[in-house]
Amino acid sequence: MNDINRRKTRVVLILIATHLAIVLIHGAAHTRLDIRTSPAQNVFISTMILMGPVLAGALLWFTKSALGPVVLLISMIGSFCFGFYYHFVLVSPDHVAHVARLTPRLWSVTFQLTSVLMAISEAASALAAVWIMKTWGRGRAAPC
Repeated sequence: MNDINRRKTRVVLILIATHLAIVLIHGAAHTRLDIRTSPAQNVFISTMILMGPVLAGALLWFTKSALGPVVLLISMIGSFCFGFYYHFVLVSPDHVAHVARLTPRLWSVTFQLTSVLMAISEAASALAAVWIMKTWGRGRAAPC
């Protein structure tokens, strides 16, 4: 792997790790505020939001597979759409405006902050996936 691809891979791995940290803190806020998700939502959260980026990172780091950024892009677009809809569009217990009224206040603010940070990290990770795919698509093979 050349230095440019190695640096890009590190940037993406840092974005993935940051995203996962934000998601874990957000999940703790869900628990502390007793904001429950449905079984279907839990399946989506487990696969798309948690395991998708981990799989993408593993593919990038261990196999240098061009599939890594594709998996990351799909999981981040799915995560962004899911989070944006449930946190900012659908009026429900999971909406940031509703959560603002919950106590303890520390956890309601944490929930709101991590909702925004997740959206930012998902958008940044999706863009980074495209960035890597463009580099690899310009006649440069995926670093195998």
